[in-house]
Amino acid sequence: MSLYRIYAILVQEYYITMRSLEVILDVFFFPFTNIVIFGFISLYLTGSSHSLAGQYILIGMLLWQIIWIISYSVCLGSLWNIWSRNLSNLFIAPIIPQEYIIAHTLS
Repeated sequence: MSLYRIYAILVQEYYITMRSLEVILDVFFFPFTNIVIFGFISLYLTGSSHSLAGQYILIGMLLWQIIWIISYSVCLGSLWNIWSRNLSNLFIAPIIPQEYIIAHTLS
């Protein structure tokens, strides 16, 4: 496993993300909005007799957002390579699937 190849995919993801407003909104704005909304719901439940349920809801929402952003990054990275007709270059590169998934998980 090469860190240079992972770094190259991270740089490619950085350039794609900074040029795309919908990616920035999907990765930063909407998860932040969901966390705030479910934070208020968990605060409401914490004030009532279901205090443990409010904590579980907030922790579950945080974990769900992490999983959703990782899957979104992997899917969108693959689609950008297909849409830009860069998929053949990806197959030519000596990259293994684990490096590809690790890079998109980090991004």
